[in-house]
Amino acid sequence: LNRATGLAYGAVSRQGLPLDFVSRSWPQAEAIKAAIALDGSGGPDLKPEIEARVGRLFRWHIDPAPLGLWIDR
Repeated sequence: LNRATGLAYGAVSRQGLPLDFVSRSWPQAEAIKAAIALDGSGGPDLKPEIEARVGRLFRWHIDPAPLGLWIDR
């Protein structure tokens, strides 16, 4: 994750280092889906993390776009 924005990078290496520093909308959606799938699986409560990720998706990719559209990069 980009520590400044909290957004997932476009690509990371096997060691977790960013390869693509651009934030795209689909990795954010995938991170949200993964957190939803893991929530309630016996681990920690991920609802606050899910809400924060959805908020960041809207802040950076949906809200700044014209109505009905989104910003992919």
